Amino acid sequence: MHSPETRNRARDGDAAAGTVKSEKANRGDCAASTCVAIADMRMHFASEPECKPIDKERLTDEALRAYQQAIKSDPGCIAAYVGLARLYQKLEEHDKAVATLDTALQAARKTRTFGLSRACVTRATSPGSRPSPAAQRQRTGSR
Repeated sequence: MHSPETRNRARDGDAAAGTVKSEKANRGDCAASTCVAIADMRMHFASEPECKPIDKERLTDEALRAYQQAIKSDPGCIAAYVGLARLYQKLEEHDKAVATLDTALQAARKTRTFGLSRACVTRATSPGSRPSPAAQRQRTGSR
């Protein structure tokens, strides 16, 4: 069992590590999965009802950059494409969302993660949005 001092040092270290990761993401020096986690966190905070409009805009912009950095550092990171598509949907930029999901499917084929990616893309498309032509073909099984 750890002493209270050890737990406090670990907690403080985790907080400091989170700050370092966030700064690295802003500079573009982090792993794709870390960038996606940071972007997801920014989008979560931006969607909070008490978030002020100016903060919402800043957080959304930071999320956009983090998703783009994740894709730049690992073009096969499907979670980054799905997160970016969700962000575009929230911004009502549906054409960009569809194009991003199409790119995700192409990346999945290249990295052979198609089964997992298809599930992510299917969940990412909301009932009211129109799925990409590639996603429609995959759902119906046609080429």
